[in-house]
Amino acid sequence: MAPTKGNVQKAQQKAARRELQQKKAAAKEQKKKQRKGEVDCDETPIEVLLQQLEEEQRQRQINKTQAVQCEQPSPRAHASLTLVPSGDFLLFGGESFDGKKVRVFGDLFKWDMDKAEWKRLEAPEMPKARCSHQAVYHNDALYIFGGEFSTYYQFHHFKDFWKFDLKTNLWSKILVESSTQVPSPRSGHRMVVWRGLLVLFGGFHDTGRDTRYYNDLYIFIFGENRWRKIEFPPHAHIPEARGGCVFIAVGDAILLHGGFAKIRDTNKRVQGKTFTDSWLLDLKPLAKGARTQTPNWEKIRNGGTPPSPRTGMCATGYKSSVIVFGGVADQDDGGTNLASVFFNDLYSFDMTKRRWYRLELKNGKKKNRKRQSCEQLEKAVGQQDLVEEQSNCENNADEESSDGEENWKETFAYFDAKGRLVKLRLQDFSEVTQPFMPTQDDAPRRREPDNEAAVHAASLVRGNEKNADTNETLSTLSEIYACVEAHNSSDCHDTQTQLNGSQAATKIDAAPLRALEAQKTPPLFSADMPLPRLHGMLCVRGSNLVLMGGIMELGSKEITLDDCWTLNLNKRDRWIRVLEGTMHEQEWQGADSDHESSNESDGDVSSSSGSSSLESDELDDGTSESDEEVPRRQGNVQRVRRRVQEEIQQLREQYDLDDPLETPAQGECLRDFFDRTRAHWIEKVSTAGNVVRNSKELTREAFEAASARVSFIRGPLHRIDELLRLDEDQAEEHDSLNDRHTGHALKRH
Repeated sequence: MAPTKGNVQKAQQKAARRELQQKKAAAKEQKKKQRKGEVDCDETPIEVLLQQLEEEQRQRQINKTQAVQCEQPSPRAHASLTLVPSGDFLLFGGESFDGKKVRVFGDLFKWDMDKAEWKRLEAPEMPKARCSHQAVYHNDALYIFGGEFSTYYQFHHFKDFWKFDLKTNLWSKILVESSTQVPSPRSGHRMVVWRGLLVLFGGFHDTGRDTRYYNDLYIFIFGENRWRKIEFPPHAHIPEARGGCVFIAVGDAILLHGGFAKIRDTNKRVQGKTFTDSWLLDLKPLAKGARTQTPNWEKIRNGGTPPSPRTGMCATGYKSSVIVFGGVADQDDGGTNLASVFFNDLYSFDMTKRRWYRLELKNGKKKNRKRQSCEQLEKAVGQQDLVEEQSNCENNADEESSDGEENWKETFAYFDAKGRLVKLRLQDFSEVTQPFMPTQDDAPRRREPDNEAAVHAASLVRGNEKNADTNETLSTLSEIYACVEAHNSSDCHDTQTQLNGSQAATKIDAAPLRALEAQKTPPLFSADMPLPRLHGMLCVRGSNLVLMGGIMELGSKEITLDDCWTLNLNKRDRWIRVLEGTMHEQEWQGADSDHESSNESDGDVSSSSGSSSLESDELDDGTSESDEEVPRRQGNVQRVRRRVQEEIQQLREQYDLDDPLETPAQGECLRDFFDRTRAHWIEKVSTAGNVVRNSKELTREAFEAASARVSFIRGPLHRIDELLRLDEDQAEEHDSLNDRHTGHALKRH
């Protein structure tokens, strides 16, 4: 008998459900493997990738050192920029991520800022490609220790120590007699040079299963070619383990500030911790004997105006101060929403006074006031003869601008959906900038880590007399976003602008404004200051502060910056752009939401231009999500776990399951349960008034009572087992989402 049409459809539906369940089970198993540090067979093991990289270096067939003139290197983050006495810079390593591929670099560049000339320094032997390492200069040589080589899921940390001789342009690996004293493999550590000693602190090591942070202190004695681990007494007060902290030597002391670590709480959940403490390491004892003496840690108060809580700050020393720039702070409202706030402000710590100071541009407010007064005059009177007066005011305010910045004058810019830089002239939307600015009551309020880090949007357009600090962070630009969108929106074409006296007042329908505020518009930035960023590279050349590169995140997109700015620390009047950067040429290749996925392929070795680098495609099992989706799912998981715990607690209370005499233990059968609780049940049936003739009947009655109890609670116990399995799955899901979301946090060291 042939099957009916309905039966065929049911069979097809059943087969489809079975296939879907198998796919879900496979995806879940793959997630568990990734959390345990195992790698799916579709991803090339990182050891194989490193071997491929070594083979590529051997095939380069470079028999002698050479300096090849080249263009500016491609954008890279977590690299090292080191100033040498000649005034040139050495750029080594780094990585970039475009949403699909992780590319790790191992080439060395020399940059002559005065001549605007780049050279790639090639040698027969070179360190492996890496990022998040540390580099210092000492006696005509560049020293590099540690770092990591990574793919999307895998990490390999280094503990090799390399020296690049600036006289011969040759790399050599430093070998020491006692390998037990060498620091363990790590990334995100910090190194400084002081009086013929290299001082190393902290960092982290990620095994894939766990991440370990360090607070150990090592010194390398250059004259003796040996490492020494500083051992502190058990009662000594020392900083907690961390990575990515500020660690700068000034005089005979080192300032340690901030940092980041992932810490497991009592529920074995991993939580990121942003440190805000400050410490001074007194190095003077080492001058008496580097092999035997111990420096002293001292925790100090954050006096003055310290930076708001953040990670990824870059720092350098200048005279008797430590200067820090930028960073990022993650704002969490309880697990459902997580916003990253990036900074572009400057702070200094005076080592003598032990106080923090905020460094602002000295004439920034004055310049903005000139522009504001000209703008208000033109809008209040509305006459064409004032255009010339405004032009004169703006020319006076910008008279110090260099010719190389002509294309950035009076310019705003934003990143489009592909992550490309788009420039906008202010005059293109100057008519709507002031009238459509929401009032202070209407403007959306955000919880900032520090009020000093909040920027008013008006100060970035034409200046606001109350909040005109151009050094402020650009995290609260929603007012400007609304203005730009309103200029291009047909909803606002009929808006009537009225002039009352000398001020312009605008009447806007509230509904279109709320709709504009709800839109996800691209962030704008002012062209006369660096973008907010984390992990820029900072150093001082003469009296000029030099800032290069870094990372900026826009939702799920990661923009690797390669611009360069200088600031004269004596005048501190304006930032000067030295390198425009190639942000406008970058395109984000990753998925913008969980409905999009990226291609999955093996890592492959890049051989372009003879540079040491490696690319690995992002693995995607169909479950990739945007950075905005991950916090939302984390909130859902937490809500499910709360409901599960509430139901478990309700069942335990309702059926008195916490009493060990009334409830079998996990995996305990009825016979074992009765043997363990025999006295309890005999006493219970004895006091119940049952008439029994002998001990045998008493035991039988007790066993029946225990059996009845087990039968009565079998259903609730089975339900609790289901809930516990669900809670375990949700906990694994939460850890997976947390690791996915904080994966970038490891890069903030």
